[in-house]
Amino acid sequence: MSILRPEPSRDPVADRLVFLHVPKVGGTTLMKVLERAYPGRTHYIQNALWTDQREALASLGPRLHRALVFMGHTPYGIHEVIPAPCRYIIVLRHPGDRIVSLYHHIRREPRHHLHDRVVGKGMSLVDFGCSAMTAAVDNYQTRVLAGGEHGFASRPGDCPPDLLEVARANLTRPEHLVGVQERLDDFIRHLAESLAWKATPAYESMRVSTERTAFEDLDADTRAALEQANPLDMALYETARAISPAPATRP
Repeated sequence: MSILRPEPSRDPVADRLVFLHVPKVGGTTLMKVLERAYPGRTHYIQNALWTDQREALASLGPRLHRALVFMGHTPYGIHEVIPAPCRYIIVLRHPGDRIVSLYHHIRREPRHHLHDRVVGKGMSLVDFGCSAMTAAVDNYQTRVLAGGEHGFASRPGDCPPDLLEVARANLTRPEHLVGVQERLDDFIRHLAESLAWKATPAYESMRVSTERTAFEDLDADTRAALEQANPLDMALYETARAISPAPATRP
């Protein structure tokens, strides 16, 4: 479903915010911040097929107008069913680091739908990251930014040739707010300033695991293999890093 909408006004009061929560990029922390910044005015988009997510939002009626912030695991494009100007909040993560985090999350969560395949087959980190067994390890961040209809129309391992171009065009729209996971604190401060919050809500990092090897501590061959398996995500991440808020100067 698509509706005609005015362009985002850049007015922090008038615009609606859409936070694309890409799994394993620190999104849980940011959701908590947004809930505290907009108490009672956030709407969580339930996990479902992107087409079902759109239908569910469109069926909210008056509740759709009350929400100021929409967030969840949803691809770019959900703004098309929100009857107000929208700005996206987007956080990307180094693809290799994200895959390391996802791999260890799957291994320690028996309820994850990939747990039996990964653990049962004794897949190594490199086996998993290079497998294209799921879109989650096949340029997933690029797929999310390209939008549901375009980003997830192809099977894992078979990305459309223009996927990066579409994703990058969406990412770099001037009204959107873009950050990277390793500079999340700086990005949250940037949000507070850009969106005219009275104060930055108190928060602490959520779901941070200290029981795994960091990407930068892996051997060079492993790092290279994970990066080469997701070239579109690497290029998109570098774009996000270039346009994200610079680290604050520390005294």
